[in-house]
Amino acid sequence: MDYLIAFGSDPQDVTLTTSGIATTADFHRMTDELLTDRRFRVPMNVLLDHTDLAAARMTGDEVNEAAESVTQLGPQLGSSRVAILAPHAATFGVSRAALALAETPRLNAKVFGIRENALRWLQRKPYLVE
Repeated sequence: MDYLIAFGSDPQDVTLTTSGIATTADFHRMTDELLTDRRFRVPMNVLLDHTDLAAARMTGDEVNEAAESVTQLGPQLGSSRVAILAPHAATFGVSRAALALAETPRLNAKVFGIRENALRWLQRKPYLVE
């Protein structure tokens, strides 16, 4: 999986754009890079754009591992908002499953199939847990 981390935009503070075949190892690498970047702060509006990501081949174990990553990432994101853009059915399903399995009661993340809806959600009063 390839990814790009771009800071600065509106309404998101950072955009993570993924492409290629989804792997949990690459997700770990991407989140480690995000969290260690000097521009990262809490809270932030985050757009995780999976438009060009192929997640159909992810196994149940890989989805569980992704959920564990989300669980570990949750406290580091604090009250940040994370809009996950997944316009393709398989990626949408995997993203929803990983969020549902994650044990992150304070993580304010939501999966969207339409970019405009994700951006509109990020524009709402920021940093409130819904």
